[in-house]
Amino acid sequence: MSQIINAIANNFGTGAIQFKAFCSEDLIILNGSFIASFNPYSPQAPSQMEVSVPDLPFGTSEKTAVYVRGMNENGEAVSIACTWIKDKNTIAIEIPNLPNWGIDKKYEFNCAFVPNGRHSMIFSGSTTELSVANGPAACRIKDQQCIVRPDWVSLFIGFDELRCAQANTQFSFDLVGLPNNIDADFPLISNVPGVYNTGSFDAKCHISGNRVTCEGLCHAANDAGGSTFLKAFFVRG
Repeated sequence: MSQIINAIANNFGTGAIQFKAFCSEDLIILNGSFIASFNPYSPQAPSQMEVSVPDLPFGTSEKTAVYVRGMNENGEAVSIACTWIKDKNTIAIEIPNLPNWGIDKKYEFNCAFVPNGRHSMIFSGSTTELSVANGPAACRIKDQQCIVRPDWVSLFIGFDELRCAQANTQFSFDLVGLPNNIDADFPLISNVPGVYNTGSFDAKCHISGNRVTCEGLCHAANDAGGSTFLKAFFVRG
C-alpha cells in the first residue's frame, strides 16, 4: 500500500520535501522531487546531500540512481546521481559533478532501494508485455521490461523510433497493459549521436494510468528519432 513520507529536515537548505512511497522489509520505492539551489563547489557546501525522514523499514541499502535535471549549454538536460539509505532515518544523495550546469537542479525520485546484499531476487518473476497506441505515428518500442506488482511497477522502455511532427510540442501515447492507478512525473531521456555534453537531453513526462504525456522533444532529440528511453519505478495507488 502506498504511503506519504514527509521529510523532517535536510542539510542543503531546501523547504518541504515529500515522497509517495511503498515500504516493505526488502524494498522501498520513492516517487517525488525537490529543487536544490546551492553551489556544490563552495567551501560551505555539504559533502553529500542528506534528507532526514521518519523511521524506514531497513537501515542501509545498496546504491541506486536518482535523476538530476537542470540546464546546460544545450538546453534542458538530465543526468543521474547515486542515492542510498544511510540509516533508518537518512536518505543520502551524491552531489553530481556537473560544472557546466546552473545552480538550480531538480532531483527526481523514481527509484527503488533494496537492503545491502539484496539484488535481482526482488525483481524476478513474470513480466507484462506492453504496446503503444494512440500516439505519434513514429513511436515504436524496441526493448522493454515491465514488472507489475500489486503495489508498484518497474518499467523500462527503449524506443526503436520516437519522433513527432513538430519538435518542442506536447504529445501523448498509451502504454497498453499498464494498470490504471499510476500517477507520477518522470524524464524521457534522449542520447543524440554526435552531441557531447554533460547530461542527456531531457523531456518532462507525466504518466496517469497508462497514458503518458510529454511536454515535447527538443529539435536534436526529435531529429535523431531513436536512442530515447524511459526507466522508472512507480508506486501504485
